[in-house]
Amino acid sequence: MSENDIDALRQMAESVLTNKVYDTFALMALVKGLYVEDNGIKDVCSRALSYPPVEFASEAARLTSECIREEDIEIRNLAADILINIGNPACEHLIQYLSDEDNDVRKFACDVLGLVGDESAVDAILALFDDSDENVIFAAYEAVGNIKSPKALEKLLAQYGKYDDLKPVIIEAAGKIGGTEAQGFLINTMKTEADMLLQTTCIDALSMSGSDLNICDYLLLELPWTPTELQPMLLKTIYAIAYRQNLKIEFPSPLRDVARNALMDDDEDIRMSGLLALGDEYFEDDVPCLIKITLQNNPDVIQQILFNLISNSDESILRFFVEKIYQENFTNETIGEFFQYLPDIMNSFSKEKKESVINILFDIMVKYPMPGNIELAEILSKISRDYILAKAKCLSIDSSQELDDLINAIK
Repeated sequence: MSENDIDALRQMAESVLTNKVYDTFALMALVKGLYVEDNGIKDVCSRALSYPPVEFASEAARLTSECIREEDIEIRNLAADILINIGNPACEHLIQYLSDEDNDVRKFACDVLGLVGDESAVDAILALFDDSDENVIFAAYEAVGNIKSPKALEKLLAQYGKYDDLKPVIIEAAGKIGGTEAQGFLINTMKTEADMLLQTTCIDALSMSGSDLNICDYLLLELPWTPTELQPMLLKTIYAIAYRQNLKIEFPSPLRDVARNALMDDDEDIRMSGLLALGDEYFEDDVPCLIKITLQNNPDVIQQILFNLISNSDESILRFFVEKIYQENFTNETIGEFFQYLPDIMNSFSKEKKESVINILFDIMVKYPMPGNIELAEILSKISRDYILAKAKCLSIDSSQELDDLINAIK
């Protein structure tokens, strides 16, 4: 293509995109623009093809769909993005490629149909369950899951065990489709499969699809008998389902160690489920994992922990928690970041409760002198300046300089 042709193509594509004036000739030129090396032209042609007027959507999809036979993966992927954006009108043109003699073309067309997500393609995709190529079958299982097609579920579950390597994709697809039958399959598979990868996949799938109001109670009963490595994931699933169903879980006290282990996990969703499982009242054994999660510097989590320590837990737990922070040599900055939310949290508390918390924190500041105490004293002064100032003046501190520094900070 000459330089003049490229400039003309650019101007035409920009005009079509701006003025929304489409015809078959323009669509053919836009598809041709996907093959040029100039990324700017590719981009404008792609955008113009992606959002044509309704009356030209089918023709744009027909012309674009021809690109999925290309060996150049960049062109194929660009075509896929366009077809996904066009949506339903692309289905009839993609379906014809499901019978292409090339395995890769069949798989690619199936992938795109799954991402388009229209139920009209399901029957044609189901026919690929008996394809001669395992990669195409994989794509078909995945596609009906992405479409979330209830009518595909029975045939999908009947395929389980036919190919060991494809068990995970069937589990994932069932989770996406959801419903009572899918839940029953996932729970039964989780219990009967010895392979931990498959058990994990079932748990993840349940977290996406679980909707039965009784499923949380059932999974809680299963939790003690679940392998230790999988318990945090199952806990996440229980709370994901509970959240969708607006249920409050009464987490059994004997399983509290499961919640603590979840708080030490690298996965944020698992950590959050562990925090929810601990409930509103904390105990001494909870403190190490609570401290660990505060280091993630999530403001909502820190405020929740602080509130529960002050409002719902025994005062000895608050004292134990803060002493642990000091004993573990938290940085001055970390102490300030953690306690900065204290004034807002305690705003609605009674005078007696405020003074009780100040007493605990001030006693610990005296016991563990460090520069971070100055910032904490300033924070406490926002709760009750007069009370903490009087308390500071009454205390006997070995270093008069430390006392002076604290009083100055409060003032």
